[in-house]
Amino acid sequence: MKRMGKIPQILIGITPPIIFWIVAGILQDDLFIMEYFEDFDIYSNFYLLDTISIIMFPCMFLWLYLWSFIGKRFNLDYIYYGSLIGVLLPAVSAFVSTFFLDDGNILSWIYMFTIGLILYPIGRLAYFSFDAISFVTDIWLESNTLSIIIIVIALLSLPIFKHIKNKEKH
Repeated sequence: MKRMGKIPQILIGITPPIIFWIVAGILQDDLFIMEYFEDFDIYSNFYLLDTISIIMFPCMFLWLYLWSFIGKRFNLDYIYYGSLIGVLLPAVSAFVSTFFLDDGNILSWIYMFTIGLILYPIGRLAYFSFDAISFVTDIWLESNTLSIIIIVIALLSLPIFKHIKNKEKH
């Protein structure tokens, strides 16, 4: 098998989780749905859109755990690292942005005008995606709680990735 470079592996790994986040976020935006899908009766299909949004989370984790096994087994480590970044980045940015609210201290200013400029749109994507979970389950979970749950589930794939034996070493 021809050896794939690091950049293509990372792109293969990061693209599906980001697409899952985007689909989950877009389906929660009523204005987007009403603007671009005028014939779609949004009020009678709330549960359909929310269910599709919720399905994106298990798909994201399935992608991550699949590559935690396959990536190590077939020496495609960077696909796993890319998918881990794709799953963690929106959740981590949503979690971190709550610590640096505009409270006027110097740390919030430093964060918001450096890393926050990049992470804020990604964190908003996570907030939009979290709306479906709160709506369908009728359990109001704070975005920090959902972010921590996603971070923990994603990081549980690390022991699987570390303990799988490489096929070339057998």
